[in-house]
Order: sequence, then structure tokens, then C-alpha cells
Amino acid sequence: MQSPTSRNRLTNWLRFSVRQMIGGVFLFGSIGGWLIAQERTQRLAVAAIESYEGRAVYEFETDSDAKFDMHELPEWFEHTVELVGRDHVANVVAVELYGIENSRTDQADDSLMEPVAKLFRLKRLTIRGTQISDEGLRNLAYLKDLRFLEVSCHWQRHKGLVYLKNLSNLQKLYLETSPVDDADLHCAANNRSLEVLDLSHTNITSAAGPVLAGFRKLRDLNLGSTKIDDSILKDIGSLESLEILSLADNRITGTRLQGILNLKSLKILYLNGTDVTDRGVKILAKLPALEEVFLDQTSITDASLAFLEQMPKCKRFWCRQTRVTKDAVNKWQKKQSSKRVIGP
Repeated sequence: MQSPTSRNRLTNWLRFSVRQMIGGVFLFGSIGGWLIAQERTQRLAVAAIESYEGRAVYEFETDSDAKFDMHELPEWFEHTVELVGRDHVANVVAVELYGIENSRTDQADDSLMEPVAKLFRLKRLTIRGTQISDEGLRNLAYLKDLRFLEVSCHWQRHKGLVYLKNLSNLQKLYLETSPVDDADLHCAANNRSLEVLDLSHTNITSAAGPVLAGFRKLRDLNLGSTKIDDSILKDIGSLESLEILSLADNRITGTRLQGILNLKSLKILYLNGTDVTDRGVKILAKLPALEEVFLDQTSITDASLAFLEQMPKCKRFWCRQTRVTKDAVNKWQKKQSSKRVIGP
């Protein structure tokens, strides 16, 4: 016969066990309910995206944040995906929304961005040629894990980029052909993790130089076909991590190219369509890591080939539609077989 103390211990143990079991059931039920809700939210978002002829990419379909190459998946995993559905086994990490040559462009509007904003694991987003405006872009603020953003929309000036302020993980930002100007760029000034920035064919001027100088991690900067001039070169010169720089089709004369001589890691430089002369090429010869330089449609002459000899790592020198002559290129090429001149 059990003593009262033993019975009390047994009763307390049973009560504790029941409570633990109830707690466990509640916990697993809550987690299961949350997972089911997330799966349904993602499935509905993907359906909305695909109804507008967009594309959603899952984790098992990409080998990086920037590529859409399919992995070679094990057969058992493919069967699992077919059996339970993609949304049960993986998150959507990339979305592409293109409106160009799309017969349903008029439907790809701000309403589409609300379901996209619910894809909380999204790392890459491309929006081009749609009717999405700054009203839809406000949903970007919810995509905290976004690494890559390519956007060209009909936003209102000074408002479209304000929603990028809190995207602290953003590494690659492509805004080419967008209605971006200097005031817009201030909105992205907090994105100090940017490594790639494309502002080509926008309204950016040299006044944006101090803002650009704050992006210390930039490796690739495209300012082609903007409204900049020589005065921005000093600010760009502070971006010591730059490896690729495009200043093409701008009012760059080359008289202040000394401003970029601090770019010790610069490998590729685009100066095509500028007013750079032989004097500017002489300055460029001091860039130690330069491997390729584009000087098509400039005023350089045969004299620039002599400065090319002073570029130890330069492999390709582009000088089409310039004053460089074919005879000079042929003679120089015979002496320098390791370097290639692409000219007349």
C-alpha cells in the first residue's frame, strides 16, 4: 500500500507529464499551423506572379543569388517535389517580372507587389517594363533579405527609391533607364553594403559624387550615358574597391583623370564616347591593375599606343572609330603579341 507521500509524488508527476504533453502538442501544432500558412501564402503569391507571366525561382533551382541555373537534383527529391508540391519543400528566392513584349503588361501593376512582399526569403527581384509605380514599390520595405534588385518602373521623382532605405542587405542595385536623379540617389545612401550599382541612362549628375563616395564596398559602378563630367572623378577616386567602372558616353575630357589613380584594383574601364585624348591615356597608364580599357569613339591617336606599352596587365585595348590608324595597330601588334588592340 502506497503512502500519501508516494501518491502525491505520482500525482504531481502525472500532472507534469500531461502539461508537458499538452504544451508539446500546442507547440508542434503552432509550428505546423505556421508552416502551413506560410506554404499557402507562398503558393498564392507564386500563382499571382505566374498569372502575370512572371517567374518565381525556388531554392533548389538556383546555385546563387544571381544565377538561375538548375541543380542536378537527386531523383528522390524530384519525386518528393512532384508528390507534395514545390511550396512544401523550398522557399522562393527570386522573382522576375517583365512587361516588355508582354500582351498582359497592363495587368502587371501595383497590386502584384503585395503578394511579392510576402515572400520573406526573397533574395533577388527583377521588375522591368511593367506598370508598377512608386505605390507598388513601397512593398520593397518588407523584403529585408533582398540581395539583388533590378527595377525600371514609372515611379514619381524623389519617391520611388525611398523604400530602399531599410534594405541593409542589398548588394546589387540595377536602375538603368529609370527616372533616377541626384535626389533619388540620396534615398539609397544607407545601403552601405552595395557592391554593384548601375545608374546608366539615368539623370544622375556630378552633384551625386559625394553620395557615390559613401558606397565604399562598390566593385562595379556604371555611370554610362548619364549627365556627369570631369568634376565627379575625385569622388569616384575614393572607391578603392572598384574593379569595373563605366564613364562611357559622358562629358569626360580626361583632364582630371588623376582623380581615379587611387583605384589600384580597377581592371576594366569604359571611356568610349567621351572626349578623352592621348593625354588622358598617358594618365591611365599609371593604373597598375588595368586589364581592359574601352576608348572607342574618342579623339585618341597613334600616340596612345606608346602609353599602352606602360600598362603591364592590359590585355585588350579598344580604339574603334578613333584617329588610331590601321597601319599603326598592325605594327604595334607585331611587337606586342600578349596585348590585343581592337581598332580600325
